[in-house]
Amino acid sequence: MKQLLIEKYIEPSEIKNELGCIIYFWHDNSGRCHNFLGQPSEIWYENGQIVYKVWHKKGVQHRDKNLPSFIYYDKSQEIEQHWHKNGKCIKAVEL
Repeated sequence: MKQLLIEKYIEPSEIKNELGCIIYFWHDNSGRCHNFLGQPSEIWYENGQIVYKVWHKKGVQHRDKNLPSFIYYDKSQEIEQHWHKNGKCIKAVEL
């Protein structure tokens, strides 16, 4: 049974939104966005380039170890980071 749970985390869902972005997201067995093994729970791509990465814990933005839970990219370069704890933004930095 544990193997099945791990496979559900590893296999991302993929959608394409109305703006043409391709979004990969991972979720727990309850359907909530949830990161797995430190990897982001959402990754957004536009025109083949990464737009942003987001980390969730049980459906809310959260990341431990003083790491950003949201990273925004422009032309594959990090330009903005946000830190969230239990869904609340505690810090935002433009790079």
